[in-house]
Amino acid sequence: VQGLALSALAPWFTPPLRQTLVFDAGWQLNGAQGWPQGSVQLQRTQGDVWLPAPAGEQALGLSRATLSVGLGERGPLALALDSRFGKLAADGSVLWGNGGSVANAALTGSVRLQVPSLALAQPWLKAGMELSGSLDATLQLGGTLSSPTLDGPLLGHDLRFVERRNGIRLEQGQLQARLAGQQLLIDSLRFGKQGELTGSGRIDLFQQTPDVLLLLDFKRFAALERPGRRLLLSGRSRVEVRQRVVTLSGNLSVDEGRIDIPKLGGPRLSDDVVVVGREVVDDAGNRWPLALDLRIALGDKLRFGGNGLEAWLGGEVRLLAEQGGTLQARGQIRVDKGRFKAYGQDLDITRGLITFSGPLDNPALDLRTTRRFSPVGAGVEVRGALLTPTVKLVADEAMSEKDKLSWLVLGRAAAVGDNTGGAGAAAGGLLAGLINDQVGLFDDIGVQSRAESTSSAGVVSPAEQVVTLGKQLTRELYVGYEYGLRSAEQALKVSYQLSRTLSLIGRAGRDASSELRYTRRFD
Repeated sequence: VQGLALSALAPWFTPPLRQTLVFDAGWQLNGAQGWPQGSVQLQRTQGDVWLPAPAGEQALGLSRATLSVGLGERGPLALALDSRFGKLAADGSVLWGNGGSVANAALTGSVRLQVPSLALAQPWLKAGMELSGSLDATLQLGGTLSSPTLDGPLLGHDLRFVERRNGIRLEQGQLQARLAGQQLLIDSLRFGKQGELTGSGRIDLFQQTPDVLLLLDFKRFAALERPGRRLLLSGRSRVEVRQRVVTLSGNLSVDEGRIDIPKLGGPRLSDDVVVVGREVVDDAGNRWPLALDLRIALGDKLRFGGNGLEAWLGGEVRLLAEQGGTLQARGQIRVDKGRFKAYGQDLDITRGLITFSGPLDNPALDLRTTRRFSPVGAGVEVRGALLTPTVKLVADEAMSEKDKLSWLVLGRAAAVGDNTGGAGAAAGGLLAGLINDQVGLFDDIGVQSRAESTSSAGVVSPAEQVVTLGKQLTRELYVGYEYGLRSAEQALKVSYQLSRTLSLIGRAGRDASSELRYTRRFD
């Protein structure tokens, strides 16, 4: 028979996929000896099959499809499929008389699978994901028509998976696995290029929710690699999926890392706002419960920055979660060194401890920051739970809150007998500093008071409010621009801090000057 459309068999057989296949068919049958004898051949002449995908149906791209089945007591079997995704070829035999039914007919033979490019799977991946590489399998066919089995090696070469949103890059991958009945046994899985990730395990196939067990070893492996987010890990972990529950455990250490958070987040609607006409996607039913027991040692080369914070972290944290329960944490993170830009000032972190003993989102804080080179140690202290912290101004010496604020913002004490001017200058500097904390163009922006004296007459000029813009180029070197609000004078200022009490200052403007300033407090 020539030109047999598969759709013509709709009253008796409906394919699960959209197709337009047309075959040439031939058969030779003889039932004189009880069990049918003969053969059946099918060969595709035109048409294709379409596979469902999130981005729209994808054509299989068939170029060859043939099937030949012998119906003797042991009939030969041959199948060949060539498409744009790869090639599948099977040769063997069917023992039709096994168990007295077609479903129990025993299968023997070999199967060869070749997938030259996994990149063709792109339509089934989410946005930002990439997959490439090749697969090759030479398998032994067994079992029955109703429950076939495949045994043999499955090899993967030049495997690559990229997930750009979270910065996951698995490259230069090699896979050595075996199909054993209804299991895929992973003997070796390796990804390299930046460090090394090796793994082994098994996957139970042909189940509605396959069970998975993976054992992973990390050796300075770049688990995250994207602008502003880099993480090198070492250690071991275990991933298990059983009855739709994901269990993750292990011990990992951070060899090196950098995590930056955006300086300004975009506006977003609160969770209780409903936009009329927008489709609501609820994937809670698709999420599998997570059980977690993971220890993470931060090492001494983890840098965390963003929103004015730059810190090097250490310590160890244990993440815990019962099946589907709230994420808990045990342990302590310390700030080994760091600085925090706030109130328009560079604040050194002199003490930093974050202690976890319950929910991950509410650790206990014990932080202290000090204005750089402050002679009185003016700064800010934060203590208590993250959700209800206590924040207060601090100094090494006993003084009023007004003086603490003035030392923090202006770098000097409030003027004696002035209950408004010093506080106003401090408030103005504080406001300007808060604006700069968001804009982030300068290390110093604010309002200062400055009084000058002339050496010839020894006359001290009245204090003038000066707008300052500056950049801290290094820990000691500072460059700034000053503009007097009353005199409209402009000057370029360069300052080098030699020690906590000694600094070298130069100004260039209408008048050029330089000074070596020694600061010592007697109060």
